[in-house]
Amino acid sequence: MADRTDLAQYRLGRVDPLGTAASPRRRFVDHLCEARLSTVRHALRPTFRAARALAPLAPFALAYALACLLRNVNVVLAPDIARELGLGPAQLGTLVAAYFVAGAAVQLPLGVALDRFGATTVQATLLAVAALGSALCAWGEGVGMLFVGRILIGLGTAAAFTTAATAATTWCRAPRLPWVNATFLAAGGLGALAATLPAQAVLEAAGWRCVMAAIAGCCALVALAVLAAQSPSRPTITLQASPHRAFTFGPLLRDRVLQATLPLLAATTGSVFALQSLWAGPHLSAVHGFTPAQTVAALAGMALVMLASTPLWGALTILLRRRIGLPWALFACAAVLLGLEALLLPAPGHPALLLPDAGPLLPWLGIAAFTASTVLGFSLVADQVPHAALGRANALANAAQFIVAFAVQAGMGLVIEAYASNPALGHRVALVLPMALQSAGLLWFAARIPGRARAASPGRPARP
Repeated sequence: MADRTDLAQYRLGRVDPLGTAASPRRRFVDHLCEARLSTVRHALRPTFRAARALAPLAPFALAYALACLLRNVNVVLAPDIARELGLGPAQLGTLVAAYFVAGAAVQLPLGVALDRFGATTVQATLLAVAALGSALCAWGEGVGMLFVGRILIGLGTAAAFTTAATAATTWCRAPRLPWVNATFLAAGGLGALAATLPAQAVLEAAGWRCVMAAIAGCCALVALAVLAAQSPSRPTITLQASPHRAFTFGPLLRDRVLQATLPLLAATTGSVFALQSLWAGPHLSAVHGFTPAQTVAALAGMALVMLASTPLWGALTILLRRRIGLPWALFACAAVLLGLEALLLPAPGHPALLLPDAGPLLPWLGIAAFTASTVLGFSLVADQVPHAALGRANALANAAQFIVAFAVQAGMGLVIEAYASNPALGHRVALVLPMALQSAGLLWFAARIPGRARAASPGRPARP
């Protein structure tokens, strides 16, 4: 009994651990510490509450990370695949680009499915398809089986970001959307990072087929997590569309702001996807003489830069929306990306076309830093369209991006193979294709967008 009394007295600050009476100064310090801890707990309570509220979105972030892993792991696996199957640059580009063909082909039906059945059902089903495609790549024999596997992977990851963004609009308030979308992009950055040094380590230890087998298992686990994430007490993440408008894309295509911005978004994002998911590594090897280890390290650095810049783009989206409007912010980012790609044109040590020699890595790191500016485009779409049509609008944007990515990836492969006798020159000439598409997108935007257009969706007031 005496021990309990002493413990109570110590907790009240009246005695010290040795049993002697605590001084007033000691009691003051203890009370001050208690007050500060209480303040910290009070300050962090909204953060913990928001984290608990957004926990069901975590599997969607993991799904997008897997999609980015599958899109970017080709850079590491491509040399081994090409060597084992005897593929040239054109065949390799077509094989890898099958991912984008399949993704583009199903975007519009997936948009309708999102508005009809909700993000949870669609994402879990697609991840199961991605697991099947990865398993087929891991255990299939011959180019034909790999091509089918890449198509299934493209189908399974086609709506990874779209489903995440659609789920976020239902689960979160509008002011939080840029931050949540930036979090999804950060998860994608982790997936892209996993496609570099970790994938290289598994490749060297067990081969490229084991890499694909491991990814297949991860896809299956995340599919189960998506289904299990929702608490029964939470509302289902689903978007209900009016039956008579469920399959219509006409109102979206007639929106003047979307008419101007979707081609620009597609040309910019699709070109960046094509470069980062296949041709960045070969460019560094052919033009600058990077060894395989140096190439993988450079790709890891690009993934880290993209990951670090993602939270910044979440904050910039809110600021730029208020200052100049999201359409013009997207225009500025596209122009910067075009300038960074132009820095890749000069031969090393030989500045040309009034462009300086920026070194082997600086332009690529800049492109990686601006990759997360995709959040501007999807925030613009979320602002511009009614809530019930958001799945179709995001799918429309994704379809355009995938079509451009396929065209750029396959087209660059054909150009590089045409310059087989001089690969360094071939890689620099091939860059003209994405730059031409981006330039056309910028000109289209400038001709179609209203002056200082603001991203205000129908039925909602323009943002100040």
